[in-house]
Amino acid sequence: AGLLLSHGDEIFARNPIRLLRLIGARPSLDRLVRCPLLEKVAALHLTGCNLSDEGAAQLAACPHLANLRTLRLGANAIGDIGAEVLVDSPHLERLESLVLHGNLIGDAGALALATTHPFAKLRILDLSDNLIGDAGAEALVRCPSFPQLERLDLANQFKGWSAGLALRGRPYPIQPMQQQALRRRFGNAVCAF
Repeated sequence: AGLLLSHGDEIFARNPIRLLRLIGARPSLDRLVRCPLLEKVAALHLTGCNLSDEGAAQLAACPHLANLRTLRLGANAIGDIGAEVLVDSPHLERLESLVLHGNLIGDAGALALATTHPFAKLRILDLSDNLIGDAGAEALVRCPSFPQLERLDLANQFKGWSAGLALRGRPYPIQPMQQQALRRRFGNAVCAF
């Protein structure tokens, strides 16, 4: 991230950069969201940058992200509030792929995503390794959004205690009834549990 901020004009002048994968973005996030070079990028990967809800809010407010098609924010300690601010962003309406795996998103975050209209073009939504239970799954079943969804990944919810559930015959916190409802809503090939 620091290299981009120091030498971004030179880097972008030499190469047509469409995918930008940044390491260590958190300390530079205030400056990064003001960087107009982000307007040239179609995919932004900030996995494992420790952004939290505050960092998600900074990204959601960034007008330079309006051309993004892919946003990967896995393993960033983003919770329900972070999911809600991303949904409310007027700058992320062109997203086709949103990856939020390995965060702290629960039922309230799933509800926020389910009631969104800005993500009408979303084809991939990865919510694996989060904290979404039956209520979040039910919200996704009832959502009017995501008319073009090709992949909905809800695998490994509550990963820390799934093994104990599996021993009792309940391998997933999202129960079979909700899994079936999600498959009916989006299709068998779309849903992953």
